[in-house]
Amino acid sequence: MSPDTARLRLLKDSATITVDVDGGGEGPGAPMDLSIRLTAPPSGTLISTDFPLIEGTPLIEMDLANVTGTLSWDYVFPIRGVYRLDVTATGGQGRQFERSLSFQVHENRAKAAFLAGFVAALFLLGFLAGRIFSAPKGVAVVLLIGLLYGAAGSGSLGMAAIGTTALEGKLTVTSPRVGHPSTIRWHGTDPESGESVPSVVTLSVVQMEKGREIFRLNGAPADGALELAFQFIDASPHRVSASATTQGAQCTAEVAQTVHVDSATPFLGIRVWPVLLFMLPVLAGLATGRISKRRPWPLPWAARRVKIHPKEAS
Repeated sequence: MSPDTARLRLLKDSATITVDVDGGGEGPGAPMDLSIRLTAPPSGTLISTDFPLIEGTPLIEMDLANVTGTLSWDYVFPIRGVYRLDVTATGGQGRQFERSLSFQVHENRAKAAFLAGFVAALFLLGFLAGRIFSAPKGVAVVLLIGLLYGAAGSGSLGMAAIGTTALEGKLTVTSPRVGHPSTIRWHGTDPESGESVPSVVTLSVVQMEKGREIFRLNGAPADGALELAFQFIDASPHRVSASATTQGAQCTAEVAQTVHVDSATPFLGIRVWPVLLFMLPVLAGLATGRISKRRPWPLPWAARRVKIHPKEAS
């Protein structure tokens, strides 16, 4: 895998994953059937990721026949955590090989720093609220008004195809919905006979709002059809395109389809849990503010009150 996952930025940098096919002991260059599955990191114990609906679910699943040499694809990882890649290879004599790889993708440092600053701001807000509600009634009302015033301050859209006299391509995307794998299928046929035509297919998925390519399968063999399960992570328009070349004849066909991804409603626990977590620093700050007001711990910016008694008349 390149580059190193420690240097990847979530939702920005793409990694190239390569599977080497050595023939499984049947000689160099012997074709093998591959079954590949990439699974997202499981749910965290405390803080969820930006896309909790995809946690622990399969992101990519594909079964490819007659793969020789190497197979590679580019992918933009969406969430932090430990991913799992499972590869099963089957040779011509029925021999089967299984390999599993786990690797970790870290959170974006800038996002982690922002989260730390946001938690500190929540604690400070709770601390000020604790000081306010422990102050005299008139002062508390005025300060509370000041704080409030400051806080106020599934279907396809289109399809385009370019075909030759020897190869005609058809691309379909079914059930594009967040949290559920969608089926992407390419089918290449001879326009005259209608028979399937073996080809080498390059498939890509582009998130259109940011113009970012999030997935690209490079030169996968297809015996007339190529099918894989792919999970879209956000509800926005995506462009799925396929470019195929016939084996030997060098005829090409290109197909592109724009799809809308349907959103999904998160579970109640997923929606409530982050709110509860962000309430903790506020409550901690509130308790700290009230305790500091009751004890003689003057704040650095608070002026000491000095009471002057006039001298008694002699």
